[in-house]
Amino acid sequence: MRLETEGHNNMVVDTVLDGAKSAINGSRRDAYGAYSIEAEKVAVGWSHILGFEVPARKVPLCMIWMKVIRESNLHGLDNLVDTAGYAALTQQIIKEGGDS
Repeated sequence: MRLETEGHNNMVVDTVLDGAKSAINGSRRDAYGAYSIEAEKVAVGWSHILGFEVPARKVPLCMIWMKVIRESNLHGLDNLVDTAGYAALTQQIIKEGGDS
């Protein structure tokens, strides 16, 4: 019985992570372009609105927080998929030498 449960749990995890990979590497990239460029533009806008500098690497972290709040109110698979995706995009920005 335990093996069946573990297999099911792996499938659930795979669904979330595969969804994030698909969005990052497919549909959203095709629709919006490179995320690091988009995050830089968002950071500039937020910096002007907030009156202090927002580094691009913090944009996906803020988006994660938004998804956590949404998930705490109502479960949605997209909240979890997007959270995983934003975490990966944070690492991508850092690895590309994004602001620290």
